[in-house]
Amino acid sequence: MVKRNKIKLSVSILVLLFLVIGVYAYSRTRDIVNGVALIVSGIENGERFDSSLIHIEGNVKNATKLSVNDRELFVDEDGTWKDDLLLQPGYTIVSIKAEDRFGKKTEKEYHVLYKESGYDFTVKPKELPPPAPPETLSLQETITNTNNIHNG
Repeated sequence: MVKRNKIKLSVSILVLLFLVIGVYAYSRTRDIVNGVALIVSGIENGERFDSSLIHIEGNVKNATKLSVNDRELFVDEDGTWKDDLLLQPGYTIVSIKAEDRFGKKTEKEYHVLYKESGYDFTVKPKELPPPAPPETLSLQETITNTNNIHNG
């Protein structure tokens, strides 16, 4: 009976030890499994801007590289980053990419419009010329054309 209790205690301690090791290993490798976490503020997809200079910022976790439109940025120790972008008039795609040390990548793309003062984004349809009047043929011309097609 005492021997059986010792075996149960040994197995329980062993299971508990493996459980603690497993939880510790998961907590250390969670970042590897999850990859890069990227948060962006200051820009929304489809947003229209009245100013050509925009300020965007955010936070990135587990990244070794961060770029905005293929231009690498500096990231603080806590993962905070900031950037100013100069938009061209019209439609612009802003691409923000982050990569971790294992090569896992995350990308966010924003399609934005910059409306220069005095510039109108509305699309005006072309004015079409009035339609030409349909050709009118007399009954005799229609019969003649039909006979020429069949005979000719």
